[in-house]
Amino acid sequence: MRKMHVLLGIIVLMSMVVGYAPVYGATLCECDLNRDRRCDMRDWLLFGKSWGRTDCPVD
Repeated sequence: MRKMHVLLGIIVLMSMVVGYAPVYGATLCECDLNRDRRCDMRDWLLFGKSWGRTDCPVD
């Protein structure tokens, strides 16, 4: 049973890494705030959560 949990953990970790890994050579849209190569409601939620902040770091 322990081996099954370890295997499941490895699979979940690998799927997270692959899902969030940058795609080299791909052009990201300006609206893609979470860098998942889609402009969707998740990006709007990130935008809305930070709306009105005044403590943003300067690049």
